[in-house]
Amino acid sequence: MMDNIGTQHFPSLSAALSSLFGEGTQIETTNRISGGDINEAYGLTLTDGSCIFMKSNTKENRALFTAEAAGLCAIARTKAIGTPKILGIGTEEARGGYSFLLLELPGILTKRIGKELSAFLTMWMKFLWNRNIRLCCMGICGQEMSLLEMTARHG
Repeated sequence: MMDNIGTQHFPSLSAALSSLFGEGTQIETTNRISGGDINEAYGLTLTDGSCIFMKSNTKENRALFTAEAAGLCAIARTKAIGTPKILGIGTEEARGGYSFLLLELPGILTKRIGKELSAFLTMWMKFLWNRNIRLCCMGICGQEMSLLEMTARHG
């Protein structure tokens, strides 16, 4: 299913991987990436050799990823800075349930997934926070709100 900004939503991580990379594609290795305070972050290497980035949180916080995807799309439209391609958002019921955001890793980042990616994401989140960019959340909460307001409302 696609939302109004063109982001695919998946009912599970396995459904996302099969849809995006082909039937039977699975996670070969998972590398925890440090630096995130709100979400858990992982570099995933898939059985087809692809490397992707996954953020996860509780399933109740899926709206945060929808808002982040909207923010990334807005930044990408400016063509001022490069942004990672959004692969999809979903909710997984396994392991107690969690929500996830999948992003494509540019080629250079697949070789240096650790500190560089963490530093970029930290810088990007500080930019969003400091600039108090207004995210259009019409599909989530029916009104426009800042990242600060969204964090306060959705945890």
